[in-house]
This record gives sequence, C-alpha cells and structure tokens, in this order.
Amino acid sequence: MILTEKDYTLDEGIEGVWITVKNVSVWVGQGTEGVSVSLYPAGQEFGDSLGETWVTYSEAMEDE
Repeated sequence: MILTEKDYTLDEGIEGVWITVKNVSVWVGQGTEGVSVSLYPAGQEFGDSLGETWVTYSEAMEDE
C-alpha cells in the first residue's frame, strides 16, 4: 500500500536500498526473516555505523 507519492516499496529479490537524508546515509535491508536499518555518516557508508535496528516480519504482524 502506497501512503504518499514519496513512499517506496522494496521489491522481492532486492537486497536493500540506500537513502540519503541531509548528511546521514540510511541502509534499509530486507532478509528472509525481517528488515534491518543502519545509519552512517554520508560518504562513510562502509565504515562504522552510527546505529542499527531490526525487526522480524512475525514481530511486525498485526494482531488478528
């Protein structure tokens, strides 16, 4: 479901996507069990991350 014209759906088979927000590079990756997000200083994407988080698809399921 697209919420606004700026929303993006990561297609199956695509490992992830880089998004730049001012001076922060954001990696959003998808795996078989969930989604990970890593934050880096822009231009230092393969150095140490500033922060990371992840969630499994099962954790994100709505209560039925």
